[in-house]
Amino acid sequence: MKTKTPQLPRPQFKLGQKVVKTTGDYTFMGIITAIFYKQLKGKTELAPDKHSPRYIVENIDGVCHIFSQGQLSLQADLTHALASLSILPAKKSKCEDSKASPKV
Repeated sequence: MKTKTPQLPRPQFKLGQKVVKTTGDYTFMGIITAIFYKQLKGKTELAPDKHSPRYIVENIDGVCHIFSQGQLSLQADLTHALASLSILPAKKSKCEDSKASPKV
């Protein structure tokens, strides 16, 4: 009996893209270094995302994590959101710079 090859969903992200983990209690930023599909044998009701893409994301320190598509967003999309959470330093205005260093 032939087994039917499942129709795999198209990955949302591409190799080399900069992404941020947006869910959970920690932030992880890095570059997608690999994409693969989860293969779980057994009952499909236990794994509704049975064939969803998984991404290996490597940060600047060389640490790699595996994430699902729903956990990630493109890094460029989140710059303003991360700055508002004080994860990224806010840019100083020209007024603040001029107050800090008086002209002589």
